[in-house]
Amino acid sequence: MDIAVGKTSEHQIRFTSGKTVYVEALIEGQWLGRCWGTDGNVPSQYPQFAEPAFEIEIQDDPDAQTSRSLSAGWQWVSASEAPETERDTRHFVVELSNTTCPTGLKIHTLLDGTAVLTRWLEITNASDRSLALTAVAPWAGRLWHEDASIALGCSVVATDQRTGSFGWRSLEPGATTIRTTREPCYDDPYFILQNESNGEYFFGQLAWPSIYMMEFDKKDGLAFRIAPITPEGSVLRVIAPSETIVTPAVHLCHLKGDFDATVQAMHEHIRRSVLPKRDPELSFRIEYAANGDTGDCLYKHDDFNESNLMPCIDAAKAVGAETFLVNGPQWAAESDDPRDDGMGSLEWREGRLMGWNWFEADKKRFPNGIRALSDYAHAKGLLFGAYGRTEGSDMLTTHRPGMFQTVCDMIDIHGLDIYAHDTSYDQWNDETTYEQYNNKDWVTSTSRDGFCECILWRHHDVFYEATERIAEKYPNSILWQAHAGGARLDLATVGRWHENLQSDFTGVPLVYHMAAGFSVYLPPEVMKSAYYGMWGDLPDKTTLKRCIFALGNAPVVYWTLLPAQVSENDRDELAPWHKYVELFKTFIRPLLSTCKVYHHEPINAKGNWDSGSWLVLEFMSPDAAKGWATIVSYPESRSLTYQFRPRGLDAQRQYAVTFDNTGNTETIAGSVLMEEGLSIEVTDEIRSEMLLLEAQPTG
Repeated sequence: MDIAVGKTSEHQIRFTSGKTVYVEALIEGQWLGRCWGTDGNVPSQYPQFAEPAFEIEIQDDPDAQTSRSLSAGWQWVSASEAPETERDTRHFVVELSNTTCPTGLKIHTLLDGTAVLTRWLEITNASDRSLALTAVAPWAGRLWHEDASIALGCSVVATDQRTGSFGWRSLEPGATTIRTTREPCYDDPYFILQNESNGEYFFGQLAWPSIYMMEFDKKDGLAFRIAPITPEGSVLRVIAPSETIVTPAVHLCHLKGDFDATVQAMHEHIRRSVLPKRDPELSFRIEYAANGDTGDCLYKHDDFNESNLMPCIDAAKAVGAETFLVNGPQWAAESDDPRDDGMGSLEWREGRLMGWNWFEADKKRFPNGIRALSDYAHAKGLLFGAYGRTEGSDMLTTHRPGMFQTVCDMIDIHGLDIYAHDTSYDQWNDETTYEQYNNKDWVTSTSRDGFCECILWRHHDVFYEATERIAEKYPNSILWQAHAGGARLDLATVGRWHENLQSDFTGVPLVYHMAAGFSVYLPPEVMKSAYYGMWGDLPDKTTLKRCIFALGNAPVVYWTLLPAQVSENDRDELAPWHKYVELFKTFIRPLLSTCKVYHHEPINAKGNWDSGSWLVLEFMSPDAAKGWATIVSYPESRSLTYQFRPRGLDAQRQYAVTFDNTGNTETIAGSVLMEEGLSIEVTDEIRSEMLLLEAQPTG
């Protein structure tokens, strides 16, 4: 990592992280991005770019019909490096002031030694009246200066719970705009740009969990911007006099290489600089999930009760699970007056607007409280968690206890090791009729200082603060989130929560598509594996277990996959479960937090999340000493043979390759495996294979 500040009036700054180089400068009142490099040096043959490195638009009058751009009028104030952090990063801050509008600006850049730089802005209102931020792109500018064939990869589906999508498209000349205006946002704000002429990639992510836009202007090379947005007619954020706000961050990777290297660089950065620090003893625990609200369940309604769930804890212990989660709100007591119960969680049930009381269990179904289940799970050596909805649109405006206090009380009262957080559309409005409720968008606005302000920015700030305070007060608790069944999986959110649910939809092949897509822009271990069995068709029993334990996620055993009573478990049925539990604990889990992911199928440098009929993912340790590959044929696929060529090996080493279907082990040269590959054959009875790869001692 290196930061070089020029001595001239342009105050040129060169950032170097890994081999990635980025240069900016102040020229004629504009803060401009000047050039990018991928080999550790400023590319001398490149022309200097002259596009602003950020975009800010404001209104200083609520009656104004247009916004004012603050691209120009900036003057130098200072530049300095912030103190070192515990993550061994370098943090540089440039301070500017604007001569056309009383505004102060701090430009923050974070380096961590990877190919990824992180950028966010602090904007201060230095005037004597409120300003409205109508638009902001925390990072923008030119990426390449020469015209070339460029492919854009990004989310392609925004339908409820069809999350983790990824698809390629060729960028045409002119502007290409991607805009998501639907909240909750199920397509996350990220992009990959593949320059097919020079082998370079850019990979960007906006740490923002709601509606967004990104634009790519293909003219004389390629320029970009990525930004949070609001519905038409509202502003992003009203800034009071002397107030300072912090924008979402942009994480931008630039390198020369291939698709795998680009994905791995982003994963390394996220693991190093984004994800919350975790106790290894509390990381990637095998979860047994018992829910009573959606999909197929062992027990629902009145049968979702203490006497039926107690034996499920025994079943979880018997299969080898390490945590027991009561998922869904049905354990909690109901409140007939949700506006006065202190919780703020609303739901329409049987035509009535109801609330949940997260401090008390339903007395009829859980007469001894949820604490009785917690104590029993702890006695069995399991961690225990419960679900709550403690967040809603009213977090900013009502007298109710906030999310922080509610969650803290839940943890204390119920003896929780895991707090499972969810948000659903019924929490985001106080409408009194079903018709109003059913047609109301989550994205609402309020009047502030004469401006119509969208609630999302302030809401997320409150949400983040509450989450951080919970984590600080309960450092040994696991924070688990499943926002609306798989939304809000941006870097700002996953950087504060330990575990994240990918979706409630669990039928194949959709779960294969999602596993492939999520593992592009997120390290796969931050995701909980899909609740196989909640919805949709299941794969065969062996493939099912491989999907649960060997796709790089933290595994979940959904409760419909086993009998509720231990006495009903057949020993022969439990044996395969024990095999994969042990394999996960001893072989896979130790590699999860550092392994490199190689995308073979369906996503790769050309393929989309729904391409082809195979899911093939390879996971290898950074030193190429140990790893595994999971190879799955979709149910509709007619092909039962796949030629697998691992990419993460050392060609100079010998590898013991264990074929899980037969249990046989062969020693094969890394060069042979990578060049010739292995012909993997599956059957209609077992439509998958798993390979364990271990480098052998030299000599």
